[in-house]
Amino acid sequence: MAGSTAGPYRGAMAQAGWFHDPRGAYQLRYWDGSQWTEHVITDEVQGIDPTFGDVDASPQPQHASPEEYFASTAVGAGDTRLLTAPILHYAEFSAGLTAMVGNFTVTSPEHGPLATINQQQGAAGRRVMDPYGRHVMSLSRPQRKRYDVHDAGNNHVGSLVVERFASIVLSWTTGHGQPLGEVRARDLRGTEFLVTAFDDSTAPVVSIARTTPLLKDLVHNHDTYVLHRHQPLAWPLDWLSFATPLVIDHLVSNTTPN
Repeated sequence: MAGSTAGPYRGAMAQAGWFHDPRGAYQLRYWDGSQWTEHVITDEVQGIDPTFGDVDASPQPQHASPEEYFASTAVGAGDTRLLTAPILHYAEFSAGLTAMVGNFTVTSPEHGPLATINQQQGAAGRRVMDPYGRHVMSLSRPQRKRYDVHDAGNNHVGSLVVERFASIVLSWTTGHGQPLGEVRARDLRGTEFLVTAFDDSTAPVVSIARTTPLLKDLVHNHDTYVLHRHQPLAWPLDWLSFATPLVIDHLVSNTTPN
C-alpha cells in the first residue's frame, strides 16, 4: 500500500484493515497499520481514490488527535447498538484477489453502519471495529471446537463451542464454560439457524438467516447474514449473539475445519 496522510485514529487502529472512510468520500478505506491509504471500497467494488494526494480536492479529517475526534462523536453508542439492535445485516466484502473471506460490514436498518469486521489471527480470527475505528471485540479459536469472544479490553466474555460440525450445532457458554444456550441449523444447507437460551422460555431468542450466491469466485464470495434478536438479551448473550454469524460463516466456509 502506498504512503498517505495520517488518519485521525492514530493509536486507535494499530492493525491494518478496512474501515469506514474517515473522509466520508467512500464507504471503506484501507488503513495499513500506521496511516490511511488511497485504496477504497464502495458498493463492494475496490478502487483507488484519485484525489487522495490532493489536499484541496480531498476532504480532510476535522480533528487533529484521536482524543479530540472521539470526544466529538458518540463513540460509546457504537458497541451499544451492536449489542441491542433487533436486526443486524452482515455483508461480506472482498478486497481484491489476494483478500481472504471473512471481512464484513455490519449495518442496522435503524442506525446504518455499525461496524467493520476484519479477518485476523488466521482463518477463524475476527477483529470488530466500530464506525469510529475503535476496537469493540475480537473472536479467536484457541481450540478446534471452541471460539472465544473478547471485549475491547481483551476480557473473555464467553465462547461458542461446536457440538456437531456436519449439521451445525453450537453451544453458548460463559467464559468459565457454563452452558447458556444452543445454536442449531434448521436445514442441512445451513441457511437458517435458531438460538434457544437455557432458561425458562422455549421460544428462540435469536434467528439467523444466511444467503450465498450460486456462483462464487475469489472476488465475488459474498455471503450475507441477517441476525434477528427476538427480545433484549442480557450480558453475555448479547455479545454471543453478535459473534454467532461469524462462527457460522467460518464453519460453512470450511467443510472440514482444522
